Amino acid sequence: ALDLSTGLEKGYAFINVYANGKPENVHFVQADLQNPPLAPDLFDIIHSAGVLHHTPNTEKTFRALCPLLKKGGTFYVWLYKYEKLVTPIVDSMRIATTRIPAPIFAALAEIASLPFIAFCWTVNKLRIRQYETPNQHEAAIAVHDIFGAPYAHYHDFNEVADWYTSEGFDEIWECNDGRRGFGVCGRMSTTEST
Repeated sequence: ALDLSTGLEKGYAFINVYANGKPENVHFVQADLQNPPLAPDLFDIIHSAGVLHHTPNTEKTFRALCPLLKKGGTFYVWLYKYEKLVTPIVDSMRIATTRIPAPIFAALAEIASLPFIAFCWTVNKLRIRQYETPNQHEAAIAVHDIFGAPYAHYHDFNEVADWYTSEGFDEIWECNDGRRGFGVCGRMSTTEST
């Protein structure tokens, strides 16, 4: 796990709760994703779900991580995509919500989680769309992720596929396409590019 924030401490707690200690092949490194202090060709798989779009520059962060992947390795990212109706509303709210001090915002996220749960439940009952109805803790995390993260960038598959191609990936496919975001998976070429 590589993270600049204090999220690593939560990762340690998660591992300790569920595994009675840290497995030997799991390491927590607190560092900047855009300047990872790791050797090249280190990983067989890089998995980044809902992280890169919360960095100052999604593409720069993606490119900074690519050298860490071994030839033939797989890199998965899940990113926000632009929604014509929702994104402008969310972004206009984020102008204010990202300026709220973290402890106050955490309390507000807990409160805002209740209408979020009610919204998911109602949409499901009306069969407008299917959402997994979260518990209050999960809903508070979702509220924080959407409205509290300092950065939130939106992308599309073709844009991200171009990043993969320019970094030497020869197999690229879209996966986990959803309303709010999409996943892209790529396999790094096993041959040197010319």
